[in-house]
Amino acid sequence: MRSTARLDAYEDFLRRFPRSKRAHEMRYCYASALFYSGRRRRASAEFARIRDGRGDEAFREAAAFSAAKAMEIEVKELAAAGLLADPPSHDPYQPGRTPAPRPAPAAAA
Repeated sequence: MRSTARLDAYEDFLRRFPRSKRAHEMRYCYASALFYSGRRRRASAEFARIRDGRGDEAFREAAAFSAAKAMEIEVKELAAAGLLADPPSHDPYQPGRTPAPRPAPAAAA
């Protein structure tokens, strides 16, 4: 089964049977299919939904790990493509950068 056909099948099942005994398992499979098809941001959201939901505990720990892993890979891919900017430096010796805060003056006696 092609990746898009598999995703469509999971989406259809979850839309038609949202309260099924197997809905939690199917959502986990759907999130995994998203992950392996390269849709990591969406996969992370689905894994988080499983992690935070009230369903079967069997998938909660794996979903928590997978949500973080999907975002980690997404960030690495964006950084490798040059699509993420470096955070501003607080080094006062780098012109044009935000300087570090100065300490407060001592209180007068």
